Amino acid sequence: MTDQKKTQPLSTKHAEWLENERGLSVELCAKFGLMSTPTEIGFPFIENGQCRFVKWRKLDKSSMRISPAGESLIPFNLDELFDVNPEGLTLVITEGEFDTIAVSQAGHLAISVPAGAVASVGRGDIDPFDDRKFQFLWRDGKIRPEIAKFSRIVLMGDNDEPGRALIDELATRIGRHKAYCVRYPNGCKDANDILRMHGEAVLGKLIRDAKPLVPDRIVRLEEIPVTDRANGLASGWKNMDRHLRLTFPEMVTVTGVPGAGKSQWTLAWVLNLARLHGLKATILQFEDDVERNRADIYRYAEAFHQEIGDPAQWVNEHIRVRAPAVRPDDEAEISLEWVRGMIEEAAVRHGCKVIVLDPWNEIEHAFTKNLSETQYTNEALREIKRLSRLYQIAIIIVTHPTKGITGKGIDELTMYEVAGSAAWANKSDHGIIICREEGASETHVKVAKCKHYERMGVPGIVTMEFVPDEGRFRLLRSGI
Repeated sequence: MTDQKKTQPLSTKHAEWLENERGLSVELCAKFGLMSTPTEIGFPFIENGQCRFVKWRKLDKSSMRISPAGESLIPFNLDELFDVNPEGLTLVITEGEFDTIAVSQAGHLAISVPAGAVASVGRGDIDPFDDRKFQFLWRDGKIRPEIAKFSRIVLMGDNDEPGRALIDELATRIGRHKAYCVRYPNGCKDANDILRMHGEAVLGKLIRDAKPLVPDRIVRLEEIPVTDRANGLASGWKNMDRHLRLTFPEMVTVTGVPGAGKSQWTLAWVLNLARLHGLKATILQFEDDVERNRADIYRYAEAFHQEIGDPAQWVNEHIRVRAPAVRPDDEAEISLEWVRGMIEEAAVRHGCKVIVLDPWNEIEHAFTKNLSETQYTNEALREIKRLSRLYQIAIIIVTHPTKGITGKGIDELTMYEVAGSAAWANKSDHGIIICREEGASETHVKVAKCKHYERMGVPGIVTMEFVPDEGRFRLLRSGI
């Protein structure tokens, strides 16, 4: 606990630092109750007029502590919300105390989370009584009424991966329909940076102009960003590019003859995209042995080590996979809801632009008496496409074909032979069919559907061969 004899109101040294280095009003900092020891600045966390604890930090951020230790956490500046009528007002939730003071200086109500960003808290249902890392939001099993009464809440986590994850977690709890986000100016990491570099007026306007996390359905035409109409991303196989160029957002379906190498080809394509374009990808495979996937990924990275550098480092930077269950009873049911959560986690927390679901048939699909398989598939794929648009990502789904296609040649196979529904042919942006004749080493890849020929390529067939020692496919020829 802090030695009270050494604690004093904000010292001249600290006041000058706050003003010169942070651009913060000394009078406003004093109003927030900031205090000093010889080496630290203290932020009092007050509820109902009583100081619950003080958060102490050194100027160089080398250490932070809470006194008294073990006290239940609350948001910084919570007390200011108690008697406020929320009608017509915006509440801003920031990642740090300096940011809350900056937002207040720009004329808006603000509170701060008490312990900074949280990179990961896990998925699944949220139990308010066991939500330890976000306990400061809850009271008696509900979001604190001081926060819940606001209908417009701007979330200003830091402009980095943990900060974006914090925004996602806060929005999940307070309600995505209430959540708004700010686009940070170049070079600014947080609200205090915006104040320091651009001034109070700019920070205030950015908060007023914050966009809803869940976009409005009806907007002015000028509010819709102009789509980049340049060609999609090269596949990594020269003669394949006239048939297959990946765009964002899109949903890709990969199907084909059993045992033809659908998963292996899809993995090789995604690794090409990561290598050529620097994309991060999440591979969610439900059937293949993780060790086989690991071997293929590392063989690929080692084959291109002169281009990408250290293989292990490159894999760690670009590839994410599903974490294995620690115990058999930890294994979650792979439902559409589970898949939705995994896509959100991959896109928001890890910054992945490509996500592979392999195979679709392993997902537990909830057909009901009132919903046929065709109706369900239509609804499910509509949700997948919605997520791709929301996060501006590509989602690649590997799925099994209907029974009875064995024996058909590549020229005979169509997207209407995917098991489940004709929706696969209708809703896919790219439709790809993989075929390998029994005993043959050649793999035929048919791009059966391209939604936009100019940007995405035109339908066509190429013949390829898998190179096991390098974990990749090489192109043999176009057409068959």
